[in-house]
Amino acid sequence: FRQLARRKVPVRLLYSAGDVGLEEFGHFFGAEGQRLRSFQRMSHAVIAGADHNFTPAHARQAYLTALTDAAALLEPRDGDLSR
Repeated sequence: FRQLARRKVPVRLLYSAGDVGLEEFGHFFGAEGQRLRSFQRMSHAVIAGADHNFTPAHARQAYLTALTDAAALLEPRDGDLSR
């Protein structure tokens, strides 16, 4: 996470409610993610009514929104032809 933060990589950790990964998340970042807040461009969310694979339509939309929001934070690199 420190290396990603140094590279200014946006990270959004998404979990379904009751996901077993939340236990691991809590171990490293605190139950409410308080230690994650020390990293810029990193956050987390728990998607209600989602399964582990984000199968329901609302969960897929939440995933897509998080992905596009993170992509919007990326800084263009030298030589990027999209400018």
